[in-house]
Amino acid sequence: DAVIMESTYGSRNHPKAREVLDKLANEVRVARQSRARLIVPTFTLGRAQQLLFRLGQLSREGKLGGFPVYLDSKMAMRATELYARNPEMLDSGASAMVRAGDSPLQFTELNYVTSRDESKSLNKLRTGGIIIAGAGFCHAGPVVHRLIHGLWREDCRVLLVGYCPEDTPAHAIARGDGVVRLGGEEVEVNATITRMSGFSGHADRRDLLGHIGQMSTPPGLVILNHG
Repeated sequence: DAVIMESTYGSRNHPKAREVLDKLANEVRVARQSRARLIVPTFTLGRAQQLLFRLGQLSREGKLGGFPVYLDSKMAMRATELYARNPEMLDSGASAMVRAGDSPLQFTELNYVTSRDESKSLNKLRTGGIIIAGAGFCHAGPVVHRLIHGLWREDCRVLLVGYCPEDTPAHAIARGDGVVRLGGEEVEVNATITRMSGFSGHADRRDLLGHIGQMSTPPGLVILNHG
């Protein structure tokens, strides 16, 4: 038999969940104390829900402190609702929360941005908040407008939580370019840029070796791709 397996993170392990949560808590604390706008470009399926899950953990630990979170993606909202309607597909901890009448992806500080006017109003946010918007590569979607109105501000922060391929605005921002082209405009970068790992849905080295190691009979052939 042959096993076909990805190898994206085959050379390293993801940081521990608590370490990721603590780093995220620190980002939130800094933004809250400075009343900054914290923009998080994200993919709407999977990545957005991972962010909401961890922000929900921080909320339940009292570490959001009322600092508002805005989900500016209709597709991400619909996907989040699907998670809630299908608790049997979640892991045991999240599933138990849903059955108990709670949701791992809902918390007091979370606000859904459901109209264009609400989305535009985020450009004038004065008291700070966390804005989660697609797309993760910053090449399209609501996040383009969020960045056009925020990147040039010194009181704005951008948190990159995903892979930033070359020739994308996300890569230019991560690289530290002083000017980034967004939506046909040249935007000066004065915002504070931070990168975080630990949000990927890809298996890491530990997971991949565990997958092979649990097989009763070693495969005759292993084909690695996506590496």
